[in-house]
Amino acid sequence: MFAYLGDRYELMGHIPGAAIRSVVELGVCKGLNAQWLLTHFEPESLVLVDPWQAYDTSDTPFYFRDEGEGRQNVEDYYGGPVDEPDTFEALYRETAERFAGDERVTILRRTSRDAAREIADTSVDIIYIDADHRYQAVLDDLFTWHPKLTETGYMVLNDHAINASGTAQYGVVQAVSTFLRTERSFTAIAMNLSNYADLIIGRKGVDHSSLLMSIVASGKAFELPDSMISNFHVGKSGNLSWLSFS
Repeated sequence: MFAYLGDRYELMGHIPGAAIRSVVELGVCKGLNAQWLLTHFEPESLVLVDPWQAYDTSDTPFYFRDEGEGRQNVEDYYGGPVDEPDTFEALYRETAERFAGDERVTILRRTSRDAAREIADTSVDIIYIDADHRYQAVLDDLFTWHPKLTETGYMVLNDHAINASGTAQYGVVQAVSTFLRTERSFTAIAMNLSNYADLIIGRKGVDHSSLLMSIVASGKAFELPDSMISNFHVGKSGNLSWLSFS
């Protein structure tokens, strides 16, 4: 596995674009990342999956429960409280307007599992996973969606990190570790060491040389043992944050 000293878009930019015909994003929010995927890869099809549904206050993910500055940051990003339907209606409308008239884009306002039933197996070249970050939800996305990948396709997981206190900020790290131990046909390929911490995984036994050579040629990558995949941490001091490993 390679650690990449650049942002997530630089890292994903090393994926050979000529082979990308179909992209799915799980967890769309405002559609900003989806816009990058569409502009950079120019796929024939981009499917956006998100229920745009408010969280039940009794089941709000732990990473939305911060008080004070943390809560305000979340509300500023989402445009309102995450337990109010109007917040997600506004996000859905913003996304729909962003891609209005683009025949390449299909918006599925569904849960991840429901949407997967509408996508053929071995038909998607990139699946970007940025939905519910809790352990069980991420694990369910991985197992539900990996059959949808083409043989040479990639899954990209957002926020693959543990926070500075050593507790789980999200469940992505743990879910990926479980998935790779269980689904032995997949392997970690590369991860960027900056905000958002995207991790690229792909199938074993597949020629990933074009991606790997591009990453190495950038001069921004170094190789790590695969055993390090569960040891990425977010460091923080004042307004600065960074990723480290131990």
